[in-house]
Parts: sequence; structure tokens; C-alpha cells
Amino acid sequence: MLSTVLLTLVLSVTLPCSQPTLERNKLIDEAQRNEFNVRRVEFVGLTYTRDHVLRDRMTPILNEGDAFTRAKLLRSLRRMSDLKRTIYPLRLTDVIIKLDRTEGLVDMTICFRQRPRG
Repeated sequence: MLSTVLLTLVLSVTLPCSQPTLERNKLIDEAQRNEFNVRRVEFVGLTYTRDHVLRDRMTPILNEGDAFTRAKLLRSLRRMSDLKRTIYPLRLTDVIIKLDRTEGLVDMTICFRQRPRG
């Protein structure tokens, strides 16, 4: 029990899954306006759903190396959210955006909440 509490505490401290809405919106707008490309997409919070299952749903729309747009991001979130039996629906608030302005690149972290198995 104590180890579970400590593990949960460590995970919540080391895995930041929030970004102020205004900041995220400004970064998305800047990346789209300046035609940034996606450098990296990181998934956080997956315990039993395999990474490739979600990437297969995301990559037809938005893949690493592609031009970044808000519309592509939102469509990708909707497609991944179709896995209703394993993850809770994704919203824009589940995404953390970081920009590399010198290279014109976007790094995204998508935070998942998985449904209990059973």
C-alpha cells in the first residue's frame, strides 16, 4: 500500500500534465502561423494500452515531421478518443505544447487517463 502511494506521488511529481490554457493557445497559434513542424509526440499515462495502438490512430492525420495545425491536432485527439473502452476522451487540455523557435519545431506531450480494465 505504501509503495503504491509513493509510486503515485513520484509519477504525479515527475509527469507534468497541465499547461495554462492561454499559454497553450498562444503556442498553438504561433506554431501554426509560422508553419512549424512536429518534432516529437510523447504519450504519458499509459499503463496497459500500447503506444503503437494510439500512434496508429494519430499518424494518418498528424505525424512526427508533418506541418503542425490546430485542426490536425484536434482531429488526432478525436481519433484517439475513439478507443472509448481503454482511455477517457482526450481534450486539448490534455496536451502540453513546447516550441523550438530556432528550428521551427513543436514537441507535444499528450496525457492519457486509462479506464480500469475489466
